[in-house]
Order: sequence, then structure tokens, then C-alpha cells
Amino acid sequence: MVRRLLLAFLLGGFSTVATALLVRIPLIETLALKTYDLHFALRGPRAVPDVVLVVADDESLRRFKEPLLFWHPFYAEAMRAVADGGAKAFALDVHFAIPVDRWERDHDRLLAEAFLETSARIPVVCGFLPESIAGGGSAALPLYMVASATGMIASLQLRLDADGYVRSLETGEPAARALSLKLSEALGNAGPAGAPNPMRINYAGPAGTVARVSLADFLAAARARDLPRVEGWVKGKTVILGFDTASSRDRHATPFYTVSRDVEMAGVEIHASALDTVLRSRFLLDPPTWVSVLSLLLAAAAAAFLALTPHLLWWTVPPLSFLAAHLAFRNGWVLPSLGMPLAALLAGGAAVLWRLRSRVALFRRAFTAFAGQEARAGLERAGALTAASVREEATIVVSDINGFSDFCRDRDPRDIVLALDTYLQNLARIVVEEGGEVNKYLGDGLLCVFRGANSAPAIACARRLAAEPAAFVTCVGVHSGPVVLGNIGSEAKMEYAVLGETVNVAVRLQALTRDYATRVLLSEAAVSRSVPPFRGALLGEANVRGVREPVRVYSLVAEPLAATGRGS
Repeated sequence: MVRRLLLAFLLGGFSTVATALLVRIPLIETLALKTYDLHFALRGPRAVPDVVLVVADDESLRRFKEPLLFWHPFYAEAMRAVADGGAKAFALDVHFAIPVDRWERDHDRLLAEAFLETSARIPVVCGFLPESIAGGGSAALPLYMVASATGMIASLQLRLDADGYVRSLETGEPAARALSLKLSEALGNAGPAGAPNPMRINYAGPAGTVARVSLADFLAAARARDLPRVEGWVKGKTVILGFDTASSRDRHATPFYTVSRDVEMAGVEIHASALDTVLRSRFLLDPPTWVSVLSLLLAAAAAAFLALTPHLLWWTVPPLSFLAAHLAFRNGWVLPSLGMPLAALLAGGAAVLWRLRSRVALFRRAFTAFAGQEARAGLERAGALTAASVREEATIVVSDINGFSDFCRDRDPRDIVLALDTYLQNLARIVVEEGGEVNKYLGDGLLCVFRGANSAPAIACARRLAAEPAAFVTCVGVHSGPVVLGNIGSEAKMEYAVLGETVNVAVRLQALTRDYATRVLLSEAAVSRSVPPFRGALLGEANVRGVREPVRVYSLVAEPLAATGRGS
């Protein structure tokens, strides 16, 4: 458990670093922004009770025949009507690029007078675009001069993200504060002091969420002196006047647009949502860096920890981490909405690969132990379970225990198995060290293969097998010649085997060791193929069952057996 936990945090740490690098890629960065937008869609729209929009809409364009450049009287009339209707504050979300005195002598003056007159009754904020965007023609406008002199001028500039969406705004300097923040200050709200820069806009909903009234209808009610109707629209509320027409260039994509794709939001409504964010202190704050990093690490480590076990529970971590980010969003904190699931996926995938690698290594070791290294290598080369085989030169070494039946008599079976297991492990180790392969366990013995024409490694192995200290007497037969090596059987049961007369002769020689009173019996073929040459003690010619001609046999040394009786 502890080891798995440590490995999970290690993989989680690497995945956290990888995620931090990946989110810098423009495509992933854009995807992260869209993931952030999903929180708004999941939360859904909400009411904005304190703000109302007076919009110059398509209906106003149809009913007012004057060119837009000369709508100053309409704006002045609307300012006065808003104050008459009992509004708390007013903002003009209209930028005036140039004076119009040379065409309409009184228009600029009328607008400035309306601003001054209304400002005496309620706070009035006048919006403008910075000179870097609008040029210098508007600086001499009386409206901007008096608004600047009274400190009630505000920036209408919106902040665009890399994908062209508006998700936040620059708070700006006091002299050019953002419209929503300037309005909040004018209302005596302490919210702007706690607003981060840039300030994320906590949008109330998609386009059309904030209550609105057409400028044409509003002025018609004001001209008809229908005060109850005007009050019903604006009393006790902050009013923002701006454009919202189908042809307006002041339309922008917002988080709700990512999902709905319905209609982009007018700038005047964006300012309204920003104002609602400040008035109700619904700020969306970025947590400290260490909190964001910790959230990535915990999501990644949790996925890795679960993925290191053989089940699919780790797949629940990415969606659960997004859910955790959404709950934080509802409480005003912006966690890495894409980063947490991404880190979890990276760590979980890495853990699965780690587990598969460990499992593959286990099966490789098991296959090697049961079938031999060459069988495993052949299977890997083939890439499929086949019954393919090859014919080549090899030396076969066969070992057996002499007197094993006597050893087993009156012994506890568990002691016998333990002793035999230790004995065979030692013998198998010797075979591998000398360059051979244990092809098969023959009860209490081994069948080993030394590939190639040189029999010297096999003879050295036989010497060590016979001399290995044990409670048993090890007898060995060695013979060289052609053999057939390969997989035999079917996909249901397959075995890597060595076949041929060479194998049979080696088995028979091992059985003849008792007759020649030696622990190692070698054929002339094995002796003659040794490089460097091997000079064994010639014992004579043996009649080997299954072989027509007698086989000349040799021993390492003419030493007597330390035990009697044939091996079982």
C-alpha cells in the first residue's frame, strides 16, 4: 500500500508538471478557456434585479429617422427621464467620436447640459473609448470635458481573450476606471476595492438575461408623461443606456455563447453583468498558486493510485475532479477546470502503462522460467503462437538424482519438496551461468540445452552439476549432435521442446552412469566438439538403446559413485 501510494504521488508529480507545460500550448489553452465556460452553462442563468438596460435597438432605429450621429437629444431626454423615474444611477454606454456642432449647433451643448442637470440628482457616468482606439477627435467634446472634470468618466474598453471572447475586464486607473466599477463607486459600494485586476465577469446568463426596455418605448412613455410606467422600468435601479442592434459591432462572444451559440452579447449587457458582479461581490477569484498546483497533484495522484490496481475506478477521477472544480466555481474560486482532469488522465494512463509493464515483465519472467529463454525469444520474434521449429547443432545435458527413492523413504513430504526445490534451483542457476538453458524439469532432474557446435560450456556445466554440494548424488549424461528446437502443441497447450536422437542418447547416457561407476558420462561426439579440446577418460563402448552402432563414452574422472541404486 505504501509503495503504491508513493508511486502514485511520483506519477502524479510528473503528470502535474506535464499538464502545466501542456496548457501553454495555444490549442490546449483555448480548450481550457472553453472548459471554464462550461461552468456558466452548468450553473445556468440568474436574475439581475438591480440593473436595467435602456437599449437603442432595431425598433429604435426604425422609429427614429435621424442619423445615429445626431441622436444627442434622445440621449439627453433619456437621462432626464431616468432621473424622473427614480433610478439610483445612470451610465451612458455610447462613445462620441467627434463634435457635431458644425452640422447641429446645439447637440453637443444639450448633451453636456443634460449630464450636468441629471448629475445633480443621481450619479451619472459617461463612458468613452481610450484615445488609443478612438483617436483624438473626441477630446474637445463638452460632454467629456465636464464628465472628466467631475470624475465621472469611465472606460468602455473590453478585454478579449486569445479566442476573442470577453471573460474579464481591466479595472483601470481611477481616472479611467471601467464603467461597471465607476458606477459601483458612484453608488457608494466598497466592492471595487476588492476587485482583482483583471476582474473575471461573473455573467448572469446568456444574451437577453438582463432586463431591458427599448429606447423608443422609454422615450414614448416619458413624452406621454406616463410616470408610473417609467418608474416601473427604472425606479430603484441602475440604468445603463447603450446599443443592442443586429448590425451593431459592439457584440461579443461570452462564456454562455460557447454552449448556446445563440447570439453574441451586446457590450451594454456585458457592462451590466460586470456591475452585478461588483454590486453583489460575486467575484470569481484565482486561488493561490500552491492551491492550484495541489489540486492538480491530488487529482493526478488519486487517478494513479486507483489505476495501479486492476480495475477501472480511476476513470471516475477526471469527471469527479471537474465536478470539484465546478463546486469551487459556484463558491467563487476558479480551479484548473481542464488541468485537473487532464492531469488525472495523464497520471492514470501512466499508471496503467506502468502496471502493464510490470505485468508483462512478470509474464516474461514466468514464461522464461517455465519454457526457457529461447522459447520466449522465439515467441517474441514470431509475434504469434505458432508451432514453428528449427534444426541446429547443440549439446544436451541431462541430470538425475541417484538414490532419490532411498532419500525419500521415511521423510516428511514437505521436507522432500523443500530439499528438492533448493537442489533444482541451484542446478538451474549453474546451467544459466554456463550459458545453457533449462528446457525441462524431469521430476528430480533437468534436461538442458547448449546451443552451438562447441560443447565446452556444456562439459563445464556437467562438471559443476556433479560437484554441487547436496543431499543427493547428481549423475549427468552429455551428448552432442543435431536437434529440433521449437514450439509443439496448440494454442490451448503449447510447449517449447527439444527433440531428436541426440536428446535420447543423452538420456540413455545419464542412465548408464551407474553401470560405469561415474557421475558424468560423455559421448565421443561431445568430447570431440569441445573447444578448447577436452581429454576425458575413455571408459569403452556402450550399447545405447535406439542407436545402431556402439557409442564410445568418457568420464571426467574415474571416480566411484557415492551412493548406489538407480535414480527414480
